Amino acid sequence: MDLRTGLGYDIHPLVQGRPLVVGGVIIENSKKLGLEGHSDGDVLTHAFMDAIIGACGYGSIGEFFPQEPQWKDSRSIFLLKELCRVLSGKVTIEIFNFDCIVISDIVKITQYGQEMKENLSDAVGVLPQKINIKGKSGNGVGSSSSSKSVEAYVSVLLSIDSSRRE
Repeated sequence: MDLRTGLGYDIHPLVQGRPLVVGGVIIENSKKLGLEGHSDGDVLTHAFMDAIIGACGYGSIGEFFPQEPQWKDSRSIFLLKELCRVLSGKVTIEIFNFDCIVISDIVKITQYGQEMKENLSDAVGVLPQKINIKGKSGNGVGSSSSSKSVEAYVSVLLSIDSSRRE
């Protein structure tokens, strides 16, 4: 077993007319803004996928879920479950922990963090205690703090049995 780290990142612009989904949680907001994207635009879940794929050395999300009609408007939490299913056929992974940051003026982690942890832990098959989610406002600097986008960073520590690697 090899010990690996992975770093995931994602950012999507906020737009009118779409649901705001972060960590599989639909977040109501007074501005009626949501995240633009081919799927539901869930930046936290996309960063989770990026971190896992990176730690396993399998490229990027687009290699698993290209921007094709079959994935249009998909729930990202479903895509994360599907990714874990596909990877389990290639390698044996044991996840030790995730550490996450969501940068946004709109998403308040204290209000939604536990539900996000439960959604994400269910999708990847780990205990919620192995996931830490922090919220940052950006302190008025950058696109996320000006209510133009939401971004997320995720790091993962896992072990991988590379003897099964395809």
